[in-house]
Amino acid sequence: MENRLREHALSILPILRGNGLDAGPLRAALDDCAEFRLAVPFIGAMNSGKSSLLNALAGLPLLPVGITATTAVPTGLVFGENGAFAQRGGALLPIGLGDLRAGIDLAGVTMLRASCALPFFAELPSLCLIDTPGLGAGTLESERALRESLPDPCACLLVFAADDPVVRESETAFLRELSLRGAPFHPVLTKCDKLLPAEREQAAAYLRESLADLTGTVPETVACVSARGDVEPVRELLRGLQSRAARLAENRLRQALLLAANQLREYLRMRRDAAGLTVPESARQIELLEERSRLLAGPLEEQARKLEQQAGDWERSLAARLAGTVERAAPSMEAMLLCEQNPASYVDDTLRAAALDSLRRELEPALRGYQKSVNALLRLQGVASGPDAAARCAVSPSWGVLAGFPGSDGLFAEILALLRGVPRGRRRESLRVMLPVRVLPKLSERALAFTAQEGGTALEAVRQAAGKAVREQSLLRRAALEELERRGEPNAAEQTRLLREIRAQAQAADAALSACCRKDEEDAYGTDL
Repeated sequence: MENRLREHALSILPILRGNGLDAGPLRAALDDCAEFRLAVPFIGAMNSGKSSLLNALAGLPLLPVGITATTAVPTGLVFGENGAFAQRGGALLPIGLGDLRAGIDLAGVTMLRASCALPFFAELPSLCLIDTPGLGAGTLESERALRESLPDPCACLLVFAADDPVVRESETAFLRELSLRGAPFHPVLTKCDKLLPAEREQAAAYLRESLADLTGTVPETVACVSARGDVEPVRELLRGLQSRAARLAENRLRQALLLAANQLREYLRMRRDAAGLTVPESARQIELLEERSRLLAGPLEEQARKLEQQAGDWERSLAARLAGTVERAAPSMEAMLLCEQNPASYVDDTLRAAALDSLRRELEPALRGYQKSVNALLRLQGVASGPDAAARCAVSPSWGVLAGFPGSDGLFAEILALLRGVPRGRRRESLRVMLPVRVLPKLSERALAFTAQEGGTALEAVRQAAGKAVREQSLLRRAALEELERRGEPNAAEQTRLLREIRAQAQAADAALSACCRKDEEDAYGTDL
């Protein structure tokens, strides 16, 4: 199906350019489709066997393994010409494939990337397998690097050692993160050669039950493998993810082609209508178009004012919600600090969940309501056609909150340092003085400022996209009418040739639309449509 969509996209690209329409988004979508890769992070505790499993899948000892933590930064593996790079700042520095295992100076390195022309990797051209630092490694830097290695979309493999299939606090926190992202996960038991068949089945059943209790979802399967023996269950799992990734890339191309073909068809319809007008009639139509745009400006501004009011209501509600969340979390913060534990990860997850819930329940419905109102106005004025303008300006601020939510580690590091100078018998009393003054207000303010900024960015993007939809349609109509004025009134033969050309181009646009509108089964990773 993807090849068919590519053929249609390539067929209408020159038609778009020939009519003076913007072919850039469709060209970019074609390039993105060819380069798209679904991220598949291998996530688990230290010494759970992630690197060994990836080496077994590759059939080569690419990655370092050992009893202690050996994966300091995420390492991405893809199919391609043999080569490796270290990402330091914004630069990609070439290294040798052997350096992945032998080790390099990782100062300032945020990720390692390698491409391998290996047989099994050739089956996974749309996947990027990521070896990650072990959960619970004890460094906030490695945890932050792990979070940043999870782009959207991704599908995670949760790796547990068969002789220790316990879901610890580090895995529990990460499962909460995956739940917030809506990212699918697939449990894997490694080192299964250490257990008898009956013990292996018990370990898999225990892990499945533990994950079901934590997430509310029972995993379909638990892949049981051994890096020293059979890894075929994970190979099959990855082949399934490759099929899903290919469908996701195809759906993204379908969306871009759908928008481009609709825009082309609309423009060709306008050209066809204009072809039957006289020059004076064309001039009059341009005047009517300008009048229609003026009439539309008032109702659009009214909808924008309503959205601004709803956004203000949301921000006030968000402030109250975050303050309440911080207050309810205070006893847990106190208990962890008294045990000399840094509660930053727990607090960040809690605030992130509250911010996301507020965005999804209050702001995003307001954005969608605004989009629907704008679409109705556009249709009423005969401006919008084809797919809803909402499809062009659907913006979700949720991903920004997940990807860039500010950490609270610095606040608690200061408190822990102060506590060390306080006698143990007086620490609880000191905390009950310090937390309300030094920590709780700053937590609420920091979370509110960041979330409101993300919401405001989405708000502005939706408003800009709605205005762009109006401008695009007006420009299309004006261009079609002005073309007639430039050419003058055609004679009968010229008009016949022009209509034949328009009809042939419209057939190409209709064929592309027909290819786009084939109904596929719903993709578990989303279609962005």
